[in-house]
Amino acid sequence: MHGKDEILSKMWTRFIQIVDLKFRICYIVDGSPPIKVVDLAPAKVTTFSFAFTRYAITADSTFHAIIPPMNPIEPRLVDSGSLVDSSGLVHRVYEPTPPGPRPTVIMVHGRQGDENVMWIFKHTLPADWLLIAPRAPQMDTPGNYSWDVRPSGQWPRYDDLLPGAITLLDFIHALPDHYAVDWGQLYLMGFSQGAAVSLVAAMQDDVPLRAVASLVGFMPVVEPETAIGLRDMPVFMSVGRQDESVPCKVAERTAKTLIDVGARLDYRSYDTGHRLNARGMRDLKAWWQRRANDDNSDI
Repeated sequence: MHGKDEILSKMWTRFIQIVDLKFRICYIVDGSPPIKVVDLAPAKVTTFSFAFTRYAITADSTFHAIIPPMNPIEPRLVDSGSLVDSSGLVHRVYEPTPPGPRPTVIMVHGRQGDENVMWIFKHTLPADWLLIAPRAPQMDTPGNYSWDVRPSGQWPRYDDLLPGAITLLDFIHALPDHYAVDWGQLYLMGFSQGAAVSLVAAMQDDVPLRAVASLVGFMPVVEPETAIGLRDMPVFMSVGRQDESVPCKVAERTAKTLIDVGARLDYRSYDTGHRLNARGMRDLKAWWQRRANDDNSDI
């Protein structure tokens, strides 16, 4: 072997595979014993190939790369064409087979992310659903994108997030011309700032959204009448009790607003930081399964 193949081969010899949470986890051997997997969060990784960029976790300050079970259908990068030209949003798409209208989840990354980072949550979703992860339109730092760019420590207002939400809704409106979207089963799942943008988008009456998953996210301060579009909408909300990026008091304020407007809130808090732990991932998967079994089921 030569070149890239040799490098990859050597890299694989430095990995040990263990099984946890029904998918394969690989970690670099550094002379330490195996580290218990604690938390999961989107991360930006650029090692060798897309197989190593799809998933990453942090556990006890150690980087891990996650390789899911082998699947011949990989999320496809779409960085050109009429949809990108009209919406301005590069994206990755997972199209299950056989073709046909499918329940569709738009996975919305957080600040300084991209179209790759949300695929860590793919295994929580039904295998036969259409999944699309757009890249936010604003470059925040080189190679990293956000829906709203502002100095750290400044919380975005509703009016700050609305342009990103409208961009996202315009993108969603264009999807049926390009993908087999079931317009009656359309969902949003956002992480951090992406959750805030998803909730603002769901407040609008532009598209018939069925549910929103807010992962360690927040909602800008709004009057209840502004958020009336969330009434009766199932919302999964995960909160990290040790989260320094979105503190509990901010998450609790969001939860109160959702309850006040009549959202069907499933509020879950976990002993973790700005991420989901293993229990959170299981809860998220169970919530999506309820959406798949009966969209009108009680939370």
